Amino acid sequence: MTPQKQSRSSALFLTELTLAILFFAAASAVCVQIFVKSHLLSLHSRQLNLAVNESAAIAELIEASDSMEEAVALITARYPLAEIAATSTDTVEKADDSSGEEASAGTANGEITPHPPVELRIFYDKELAPCESDSPDATLVLSVTLSQENRELDADLRTQAVSSLRSADAVSDGSAAITDSDRHDPANSDAIYTLQLSHHLQRRASHES
Repeated sequence: MTPQKQSRSSALFLTELTLAILFFAAASAVCVQIFVKSHLLSLHSRQLNLAVNESAAIAELIEASDSMEEAVALITARYPLAEIAATSTDTVEKADDSSGEEASAGTANGEITPHPPVELRIFYDKELAPCESDSPDATLVLSVTLSQENRELDADLRTQAVSSLRSADAVSDGSAAITDSDRHDPANSDAIYTLQLSHHLQRRASHES
């Protein structure tokens, strides 16, 4: 074999080797993307199942309650790590400013004294087990917002990533602006699962002698 032919053969071999390496590199990149996407879909499916099951369980507790206080007590008894995140001080002040005559009239009409909205938060770690709110492994949070008007107890359940909750808290602290309609707009929603329900509180029978 002449030196010229040997040089051409080596160049052809190097070209084939380079093409083979590029092909396997591209195939490997595609496989990695498929595995990552499969993992993310599996994780999202697990998170969605958790959100649906936990929301249904909490909804049953709310529907079994006779008052907002009892609903909060039932939820915190079921989820000891749940924390009360926020209440409306404005509603409390309005309730405190109401006169005794108005309160008596409300009781006579069978109405329940207005309650300030309450938000409970249940955090879940990477293994989707309940955890402390300040845990570094906290991944998901289920927020339960309760509000009561007369005998209607409304609940808004929302499961989302902890990072999304932190961003929403930053907004509420005044570092950004967002309206309540924007927060619940499906186009702007980053929630994994939401559930709204309304529970009519039964009137308790009087046991006074």
